[in-house]
Amino acid sequence: QDTFLGDQWASSAPSLGLKARDGRILDEGLALLVDQTECGISFGDVGFLISGLDCAGDVGFTADRATGTAWVADSVDLAAVSRDGQQTTISGANVDLVDWDATAGLVISALVGEDLVRGIATDGTVEWGVRVAGEVFDLATADAGLVVVSVDDGRGGEIVILDSVTGDQVVSYKVPEVPSVAVSSDGRSLGLITPDSVYFYEIDP
Repeated sequence: QDTFLGDQWASSAPSLGLKARDGRILDEGLALLVDQTECGISFGDVGFLISGLDCAGDVGFTADRATGTAWVADSVDLAAVSRDGQQTTISGANVDLVDWDATAGLVISALVGEDLVRGIATDGTVEWGVRVAGEVFDLATADAGLVVVSVDDGRGGEIVILDSVTGDQVVSYKVPEVPSVAVSSDGRSLGLITPDSVYFYEIDP
């Protein structure tokens, strides 16, 4: 059973009984976004409730593998929770897609349906912002310093690849259908996911 300690809980079996919504592999263990009466983050056998965010709907979730810091976005605010439970909230970030980019040290972020992609530093500073020609549908990052953005341009899809440090566009490709995107950690393989197929491509960074 889970034991509550204020805004913290301890669990003797963190893989059982917690309603995990999403997860990320860390250099040491896992970070899980969980439903624990309220929205929370679980690091192994200890977890922390996230204050101020509304996690009833779709939320963005990512983590810095090296430090273990987890990031959660509810389309209004963006919160960082460290492994010791310290929470920092960036109010009014207005994003619900987030992915940590280790090369740039930025949270790459966007709001589904809008056209703006941003690189946000850990102190909340917006290091760069790029507008795409359509509505952002999904995004992913790779350790090679690339950001892959799936865009709905109203006629089909476009895959836009950005430099994660500067936000500069590297290349773009038109696709017939708007896909979800996934990139391997080394940045060499790109997966485009549609309701009935998964397509894999090699990337030359």
